[in-house]
Amino acid sequence: MFASETAKQFDAKLLSGITRIQDLPPTESLDPAFISSLHVLSMKESFLTTWASSELRIADTQVTILLDKALARLSEQPQDLSISQETALLTDRGLEYICQEIVDYIGSESQKARALESEERTSTFLKLTELSLLQAIRSRLKIK
Repeated sequence: MFASETAKQFDAKLLSGITRIQDLPPTESLDPAFISSLHVLSMKESFLTTWASSELRIADTQVTILLDKALARLSEQPQDLSISQETALLTDRGLEYICQEIVDYIGSESQKARALESEERTSTFLKLTELSLLQAIRSRLKIK
């Protein structure tokens, strides 16, 4: 399970415990200054870099698989003009779907970073994950 999901679960349990202790209805909001556990952990540089490295390793593996599928799909595309438009359209749709999966997977790093509640930490995390992932894809595709 990813650190961001684990932190959200921990925070939910922590907040529910606080509201029970204070006898507040669970819908009533607590102090807006409550900082998530992930935010607190991310203030330690070693945690942030270790988490980012782990996320990058997992994402890189998944995106590489998807990229290989997309490239294989491209090489399968019919070059013969006698192939029906329907067949060509199915191949194009498959490629679009794979490409969208890649975009979504990369975008999920942005989603995880939002839990850090600090622009500086979010920026660092994205630089270590999303940017690195995009650079790896660019080099695999040999785009300069």
